[in-house]
Amino acid sequence: MCNIEYEGKRGYVPYDALEIPEDPETNPNRLTKEQLEEYANEVGKFESETNYYIWTDIDRQLTYIFEGGTGNWSLKYAWECATGTNFSPTTRGHYTISARGSWFFTERLNSGLKWWTRFNGGYVFHSVTYTKDKKLLDDTLGVRASAGCVRLATENAKWIYDNIPEGTGVWVH
Repeated sequence: MCNIEYEGKRGYVPYDALEIPEDPETNPNRLTKEQLEEYANEVGKFESETNYYIWTDIDRQLTYIFEGGTGNWSLKYAWECATGTNFSPTTRGHYTISARGSWFFTERLNSGLKWWTRFNGGYVFHSVTYTKDKKLLDDTLGVRASAGCVRLATENAKWIYDNIPEGTGVWVH
C-alpha cells in the first residue's frame, strides 16, 4: 500500500493501482566548483545555523558539502550518492540536521545502515546497506536505488555523522 495525499486528503492506495514511471537516468553532466559555489552564494542563497551546508542533487545523484556561511560558501566535497527510486522517492525541500546514530536495522527492508544523520523525519543520510550481522549488502551509488534516504559511501556517511552539527541546512533538489 502507498500512503498518498490527493486534493488535501491522505490515505492508502494499492501500489498496483498507481502508474509509477521508470526511474530516470542519472544526469552525467557535472557542474563545476565555480558553478556550484555561485549557485550556493548568489542564486540559492543557502542559509545555515552552522558553518556547513549540504545539497543533494537528485538529478546528478551527488551530495555536496559546503563550508563557510551565507554568501561565502566554498565547496568542500562532492560525493556520489543514491537517492530514492520513483517507487519510494526522496523528499525534496529545505531541511536541517536534527539527530544521528551509528547503526540501524529494519526488519521491514531486511537491511541495516551505518552512520545515519537525520534531515527530515525518517529521511537520513546514511551508509550503503548492510546485513543484520553488518556485512555489506548493497553498495549501489550513482543511481536512484534507496528506499527514500540518501545513501552514501560508508566513509562519507561517517564524515557527516562526525562533522556536521545539528542545525546545519540541507537542500534536497
